[in-house]
Parts: sequence; C-alpha cells; structure tokens
Amino acid sequence: MSQPSVEPRTESSLTPWVRNCDVVSRKGEIETARCAQLLPFICKVNSKAIPYNSECDVYSKGYTKGQNVSSCYKIPRIPYTWNQAYAECQAQGAHLVVLNSQAEHDAVYQLMNSEAKVAGAKTWWFFFAGFRAEVPTDGSPRVFKTIFNETLEQAGYSTWADNEPNNSSNDENCGTLFKNDGKLNDVTCSHLYAFICEKEIVPK
Repeated sequence: MSQPSVEPRTESSLTPWVRNCDVVSRKGEIETARCAQLLPFICKVNSKAIPYNSECDVYSKGYTKGQNVSSCYKIPRIPYTWNQAYAECQAQGAHLVVLNSQAEHDAVYQLMNSEAKVAGAKTWWFFFAGFRAEVPTDGSPRVFKTIFNETLEQAGYSTWADNEPNNSSNDENCGTLFKNDGKLNDVTCSHLYAFICEKEIVPK
C-alpha cells in the first residue's frame, strides 16, 4: 500500500458538525469524519524522546520501582476521570494500580507522599485506583471489584478508610486511595483526580 499524503487542516477550517477531519479506515484508506466524533487515535513519538526504562520494562518516563514489591508505579501530572485514567495507564502498557498486599500498600503510600500535588484535581488527597463498584439492579449491596474482576479480598488488600465506602453522593462507584493513609475510598467516577499507573516487573 502506498504511503498516503495528508495535509493538516488549519484551525480556522475545522467545524465540529461538518466532516472536516481526516481519519484512516481499517483498510488504510483516508476518509473524512466529523471533528466532534469520538474515535480511537494513534500517537507518534520519536523513540529517542522516550528512553527505555529497563528496570520497569516500559517506554514511558516517570516510572519508579516500589520498595519491597515487584511493580513500578507512576503518577501522571494531569488529573483524569476514572475511565480516562484507566485508558491512559493502558496506553502506557500498564494499568491502574491494584493493591495486592500490605507491602504494596506501603510502597504506593510512600510514592503518593513523595510526589507533588497534581494541579487541577477536584481534591489533591485522592488518587484513582484499579477498582470500582458493581451496582446490582435488585437493590442489594454494591460489590467492589478490581479491574481484574477480583473482589478486594481476593486481590489481597481491602482496608477502607474510616466510614468508607459511604457513597455520600449516591454515585460514588469508583475507587481511590487516600493520600494521608493509603486506604481505600469511593468517589464519583466522572470527577477529575490524580491517579496511579502500575507496571508489573516480569522476570526474564
């Protein structure tokens, strides 16, 4: 297939409801789409701009190995919703942090308290983590599970902060960690918070 030639459109020519944006189809063909349409996308980065982190086996800046655990962690400097945070960690070849032991809790707690506040977050003391509530339709209690479909007990860490989970706004179905003690808390999924990505170290 020949390389397509695409010229970027100027900012003034872009209208959200008009098919003004170029996209690449699954067949590799250039098509037009509405600029406001939500679609997958591909980013290109010069490989020299992102050095390989051999300890964490990841091409992304900012990952550090946790103390006494076999995972690396990163706190991105932009607050996201839970869904956005989930996708961002996945894009980096990682996942939202899942605590599997007291040792991992201690490592992540140390990381949270060594990092500066993330500007723009709704509150600076919450960090999205990889668990959320399943909400039954029959009115039975919510069950919090990790992104790997385990209960918190099965995952290995299930210590909630005092009086949590409280679902205080009736829509607090996403999980966070408290900066002050690293314990679990529930929040509204659509709010913007800091988050933690985790990359397991796989023995070679």
